[in-house]
Amino acid sequence: MGLPVIMELPKGEATEIVESHNLGLVIEPESPAALVEAVNQLHENKDLRLAFSRSAVPAAENFGRSGRAREMLEELCALARESLDGVE
Repeated sequence: MGLPVIMELPKGEATEIVESHNLGLVIEPESPAALVEAVNQLHENKDLRLAFSRSAVPAAENFGRSGRAREMLEELCALARESLDGVE
């Protein structure tokens, strides 16, 4: 949607995606002060908001449901082809 993200989760795959693709801010969980700081940072820094927004659109193609479903289908098809290679 082209919107910056504020992610409040423990470090993991989701936070890695947000950070490595420049999609938004990752803050420590259960920290109201960190949330206020992140909201203020995005509110006050238009360039940062725009950078996150510009990164979000192409990332959505890679990490959206349809992209992930396509990726999974390709993997399943490859596995099926491999298992059928020796079958006559």
